[in-house]
Amino acid sequence: MEVKKRNYTTHIILLFSMLFMLHSQYTTAQNKDNITISATTPLPIGEKVRLLATDDYITNKMIVLCESTISNNHTFQLSTNIKEITLTQMGIRTSRAEFYIVPNWNYSFNVEMDTVLFKLFDPGAYGGFLQIQNLKTDTNDINLKINYFLAFYEAILQEFSYRIVYLKDKECYDTVVQEISKRFPTEYEPTNFYKSYIYYTIAQLDKIIYSKYPDKLYEKYFNNEYVLYNNPAYMHFFKDFYSNYLYASSRISQSMLNEYINTTANYPALFNEVGRDHFLVNERLRELVILYNLWEFTDSEDFNWRNVISLIEYIAQNTHFPEHKKIADNILEIIQNSNSKKLMSEFIFKDEKNKNVKINKLKGKWVYLHFYDNYCDDCIREMLIIKELHAKFKDEITFVSVSLDLEYEQFKKFREAYPLFDWEFVHFNDHYDWLIAMDIFSLPENIILNKDGEIEIRHAPDPDKNLFIFLEKMFHKEEQERINPMFYNRSRE
Repeated sequence: MEVKKRNYTTHIILLFSMLFMLHSQYTTAQNKDNITISATTPLPIGEKVRLLATDDYITNKMIVLCESTISNNHTFQLSTNIKEITLTQMGIRTSRAEFYIVPNWNYSFNVEMDTVLFKLFDPGAYGGFLQIQNLKTDTNDINLKINYFLAFYEAILQEFSYRIVYLKDKECYDTVVQEISKRFPTEYEPTNFYKSYIYYTIAQLDKIIYSKYPDKLYEKYFNNEYVLYNNPAYMHFFKDFYSNYLYASSRISQSMLNEYINTTANYPALFNEVGRDHFLVNERLRELVILYNLWEFTDSEDFNWRNVISLIEYIAQNTHFPEHKKIADNILEIIQNSNSKKLMSEFIFKDEKNKNVKINKLKGKWVYLHFYDNYCDDCIREMLIIKELHAKFKDEITFVSVSLDLEYEQFKKFREAYPLFDWEFVHFNDHYDWLIAMDIFSLPENIILNKDGEIEIRHAPDPDKNLFIFLEKMFHKEEQERINPMFYNRSRE
């Protein structure tokens, strides 16, 4: 009995050991793609730090991978999970710096920036950028390798770009490629991110030299089984090569596009018909080209906008490629946000008395949002025009100037300094995530909201350009045509 008991105990121990090993292996597998970024910085304590990435290189939609806060000892740590090499941006306020992260790597950085420029909404316009120094030198670091390549590439192009771009000098092009090949790998190796980055960067030179021979470019760069969705050099070249391709290709019938886009919105038929073009034989590449071109067609008067959206929705729901579903979903979201669908009722500004201001209080009125900051001289000059427009159109549309001053006190001082500006002023209330979602990173910027509080025009006319004529046409068209029959034609110029 004692022997049996001992054997039973041994089995239990072995069983628990095996379970522990399996759990450890599972945990390791789950965490193997984690990356950690540890950093020190002299920037202000309490500032939020974001790690952003491009969700797809068709729409260039930015997403937040993770966040942290600068601690009392001026350090912060970011941690995220990725499956492949990813180009990211470290964002603090509106300042950003790009770098690549690799699965299962840990990084140690020092992050610095000019403290005066850091306070500006668009510091890059004044030469202010986050400076990231990697404290761990590793010759295998993808950032070091790509930066070294780009430095050499830009230096050699400075010498030869005129002869290549303007003279289409084939001999000069050969010299550049030979010089690059002496120092960097230039062969096609699609499973290697670094080599593919170089290969498709050089492709841009090929496109200049062989612009009259698209077949040659297709055979060299796209006639294969790989689509490198996450490689910015590949996707940049893809978009350059296939931009507006369905509309411009002599091998694709315009009557067919009209039938399957404008008339029937029939995606399976469209997919099959454009597949007759030998540049679109690969079904994965074909669908990506269709998706990209439909995205472009949303701004074209030649295509039925609703049908284009319907086709993109069809791809999102039926595609066999997960990358295409993500792209289609992003396109639809961007269109929804920028074409009169995005409700702003929950967005909260702050006035100069530090009180919250909800945008939905303006429902029932047209609203012109004018974004500015203290350092945007053009924005402030525009306010002199807004003052006149406000006096003329205040019964039809409400003007609201939105301060993007990163320091709230700067906004208050501005209001005290310019009491003659008698329309509503608010502060953006540090909603950086909203700025990212709305893609507001430079000034001037203007938005028009309709009476339902929705975005009617994402990029509204600037006050110093055609805003007066736009508003006259919008609110006083019949009156102006009665007074001056030529008004309508002039308003279209």
